[in-house]
Amino acid sequence: MLEKDTVVAIGVVFTGSWVFLISVTALGIIASYVTSVTATRLKWIGDVRDNLSRFISLIYQCAVAAPSSEPERDKIFQEIAH
Repeated sequence: MLEKDTVVAIGVVFTGSWVFLISVTALGIIASYVTSVTATRLKWIGDVRDNLSRFISLIYQCAVAAPSSEPERDKIFQEIAH
């Protein structure tokens, strides 16, 4: 029969190993989630920059280099509205 201290030591080691396994698994899941969120955020920032630069370009085309024809002007206004 095992002594009380031996049983307690086995229980501590068993519990500690499960806690370690669960912690490592959770850390992997959290790291994956953070990576995914960061990638999505960077893509969104790139999209906002592209849209803003296109918007500024269209405003410049209307204000400084005014289009010569009415259909061309309407096309630019439609792009700005988009």
